Amino acid sequence: MSEMNRETYYGVLRDFKGGQFESISQDYHGMCRAQDEMIRSLQEKGATIKGWKIVDENEVFIISPIFDFQLVNNQNHVFSPANVTGFEVELCYQAVVPESVDEVEAVVNASSPKVAIEVMREKINPLSHIACDFFFNYGIIVADASVVGDFQFNKSGSDEVFEYQATDSTLLAEKQYFLKQGLIECVRRGYQGEFFFMTGSLNGMLAAETRLGSNAIVDDGQAIIRFDVAN
Repeated sequence: MSEMNRETYYGVLRDFKGGQFESISQDYHGMCRAQDEMIRSLQEKGATIKGWKIVDENEVFIISPIFDFQLVNNQNHVFSPANVTGFEVELCYQAVVPESVDEVEAVVNASSPKVAIEVMREKINPLSHIACDFFFNYGIIVADASVVGDFQFNKSGSDEVFEYQATDSTLLAEKQYFLKQGLIECVRRGYQGEFFFMTGSLNGMLAAETRLGSNAIVDDGQAIIRFDVAN
């Protein structure tokens, strides 16, 4: 990730005055306009959208962008608790946005989940709504391949292991529903291309201070994501 791009991004968010909304369901259209304005500003500075975070409030869905400089190497990054607040394990999907809503269902059915970690930070502009502060993203870690079964999140020197069931049909149906809504939003708002879609935390945020050391997501005996947390 480019520190210059990151600082430019933080500067835009700090100065942005259009993100002061109360709720997604009440302020949806204003939030979309504010997001589009901010996205254009960042794209003019060279940023490229690589993915979207999908969040809902009372069944009103909104997407927020994840930029190229927010993608983290999935095998060797080191984070400091001074810069990040925690980590959320999620399922994400790589998908091409179709031209029409009628094609969304087929795209969803053809998509397979990957494991991803959302790296969280404090809000940059304390007055902005989360959807206009890009959901507190410091960075996103995405595994290269689709997950083939259940997987674990573990830490060196600790007996605590978080187990996840990627084969759970109820969970997958929920995440595919989020993917569907994210694709519909991209079609409606005119964001075409191939993106990954983050579908929400599997077990809430794990504080950075609790993850000091070497961390790994393990699928079928292979570490598909590795990162360290060090002071």
